[in-house]
Amino acid sequence: MAHAERTRLSAPADTPIASLDVADIRRDLKVRPRRASARSRTHRAFSLLASEMAANARRIRQEVCGHGLRSARGIGSEWMRH
Repeated sequence: MAHAERTRLSAPADTPIASLDVADIRRDLKVRPRRASARSRTHRAFSLLASEMAANARRIRQEVCGHGLRSARGIGSEWMRH
């Protein structure tokens, strides 16, 4: 199987870039209250996802790609507003 050539994405020079200080949320995560584990719900959700992916892989792939595209468009439009 041939690998697709990777291309570097570049943003316009005036696109704001987040600093590491802004993106680093470790301090916030340390003070966040801990939630009880939900292993049984997580296991059930992943089991359902695996079953659905086995039965309808194409539809799941299209949904995931659609969510990714919508997220990327939202991020891009947010950058353009600043």
